[in-house]
Amino acid sequence: MSKKRQKAVKKPLDELQARARLALDSPALVEIARRANSPTAAYNRAYLETGDVKYARACHYFAAIKRDHGKTAFEDFVSSVVSQPPTSPLDTGKSKRRSP
Repeated sequence: MSKKRQKAVKKPLDELQARARLALDSPALVEIARRANSPTAAYNRAYLETGDVKYARACHYFAAIKRDHGKTAFEDFVSSVVSQPPTSPLDTGKSKRRSP
């Protein structure tokens, strides 16, 4: 009896981009996702680098963009976010309050 491997279910690009956005804060995570052979490899490497599950998951989804939608979609996502700096204090993750 032979087992057939099922193909991974493609997630929509916009969903993957939303989940991967956290990884864009770190050039190291972008490079890990870019060089990884699979989303699982990206997760493992990111977890070793950061020790943080949130960043490792974001890197996993980032690598999934490349796997499911191609290198062009991956690079377009990186360049679109890099070329559009945050426009409000809410986008930077910084508090509006100033230190005394």
